[in-house]
Amino acid sequence: MRRPTRASKKANQGVDPVEKTPGLGGGNLPGTVELQEHSINIITMGDFAVDVEITSRRLLKCLLMLRQLRRLKVALISIAILLAISGVNFFHSNYVNKYSTASEKDLDVKVIDRVDPSADQNLRIHQDVTPERNEWVRQYRIREEPVSDDHVDIIIPWHCENNDWIKEIIPEISSMSTIVFLLKADPSDLSKPECSPDLSETSDIETFYIILPKKGPDIQSLFSFISNNYNNLATYTMFLPTDYPWEMSEESMTPSTAKNVSHAASINTAVPLALHSDVHSNMTFLPMMPDTNNEFIDHRTSILSGLIHTNLKIYDRVNAAYKHLFQSNAYSQEEYPYVPTIQFLVHRDEILNRPLNVWENIEDICLECYNFGTSMVFLIPNLFNPTEKMTQFIFWGILLRECN
Repeated sequence: MRRPTRASKKANQGVDPVEKTPGLGGGNLPGTVELQEHSINIITMGDFAVDVEITSRRLLKCLLMLRQLRRLKVALISIAILLAISGVNFFHSNYVNKYSTASEKDLDVKVIDRVDPSADQNLRIHQDVTPERNEWVRQYRIREEPVSDDHVDIIIPWHCENNDWIKEIIPEISSMSTIVFLLKADPSDLSKPECSPDLSETSDIETFYIILPKKGPDIQSLFSFISNNYNNLATYTMFLPTDYPWEMSEESMTPSTAKNVSHAASINTAVPLALHSDVHSNMTFLPMMPDTNNEFIDHRTSILSGLIHTNLKIYDRVNAAYKHLFQSNAYSQEEYPYVPTIQFLVHRDEILNRPLNVWENIEDICLECYNFGTSMVFLIPNLFNPTEKMTQFIFWGILLRECN
C-alpha cells in the first residue's frame, strides 16, 4: 500500500459522486471523501440511494412487525413460512450504491439507508427511500486492497476528545499503523468546534475520521469497522477505548495496573510487540488490561449469576445473547470472562474465521437493540474463538423480539 505524502497539510474536502458539499468545519453534512494520498481523511455521509430487493424488504418489514407480537411461537412459525416461501435471508439484503459502476457492484459494494435518528421509527430500511432520508452511509473502506504484512489498524471510538497525543507516536510505529477514529454524530455535533479535527496539522501516521450514525453503543462501531473492511484487514486490528487505555509493560504484553497519560504509550509498546515479538507473534487474540497474579484479568473479571440484582440483570442479558448466538449443550454459563474497556488486538485470521454476514448481522442487531450491543462486550472472547460454533441466523431474530 502506498504511504501518504506530505505534499499537502490539508485533507480533501468531501466530494460527492455528483456534486460537492460543505466541509466538516461548517457544521453541515460533509460529502464522501475521495481517498487520496493525504495523512488525514474524513469519510462521512453523502447522497446515496439504496436499491433493496423487494422481497427482502417485505420480509424485513414483516419481521419488524412480528417483533411487536408477544407470542414467540406465532413469530417463529411465521418467519419460518416466509423463509420457506422466499428462500431469502432477510437479515442479509443486498445494498447497492446507486452511483456504483458495474465493476463496483461485482465487488459487492454495500450501502445501507440510515435515516435521521430523530425521525427513525425503528424501521431501518424503508420502501420510500428518498435522498433526504438517506443520509447515513454504511459502506466505507479505509483501503482498496489488502495491506502488506507488519501492519496494525488502530480503531478508537471518538467523542470529540483532544487527539494531540497522535504526535507522540514514534516514527517506527507510524510506518506500520493506521489510526481510525469512529465518531457517532448528528449535524448538531458536527457544528461543535471540538468535533472538527484540525486538518492543518497532521502526524506522519495515516489517520481517518469516520462519521457514523448517532445510534447504538460504542461497541457497534467495532463491528461496523470489521464488516466494512473485512476483505482488506491489516495483520492485526487493535481496539482501544475512548478514555485512557491501560499501560503496557515494555517487557511483555502483560499490562500493569497504572493508566497511561495518553493512548500513544500503549500504541508505541503494543504494536511492535504484536508484530515482532517472538513470544506474541503467534498469538491471535491479545487482551490488554490490568493483570492479577501475572494472569490476564479477562479470566478473573466476570459476570456471575449469583451477584447482586444489577449484575444479575446484566448476566441475564449476556446469557440470552449467548444462547441465541452460539451452539452449546448448556444454554447458560456460570460466568462469562470478558475484556474490560474493549481493549485488545486480534489477528485478521480470527476475524476471517467468521463469515462476513456474521459481523454484518451483529452490527445491525446492535443498532436495533442497544442492550444487545452492551451484552456483546462480555462475549468478545467467544466471537474471536473459532471453536465457538454459531447458530443459524433464524434464531437471531429472537434477540430483536426480546430486546428491552
